[in-house]
Amino acid sequence: MTALNPQEAPEDLRNRVANGVEARVPGEATMDLLRAGFIGDPYDGDDEQAQQWIGDVDWWFSWHDDGSQRHDLVSYGLGTVAALELNG
Repeated sequence: MTALNPQEAPEDLRNRVANGVEARVPGEATMDLLRAGFIGDPYDGDDEQAQQWIGDVDWWFSWHDDGSQRHDLVSYGLGTVAALELNG
């Protein structure tokens, strides 16, 4: 996943999220950032409040064909405002 507006991220992470973070599907942006070591545990202390920027970032997820004949696009837990775009 890649941040489309990295200026919303903390300054020390802007280049890293603009260059992309490995994402798992199914998954969730916060857990992908945690796995990558970009953020601390969101359930520890006030880390959740310090990580509110994650919801302010527009994330781009790219997919790579694995040769399967069928692919399902399923989205759970989209934010209050979300846009999905497929094939442009």
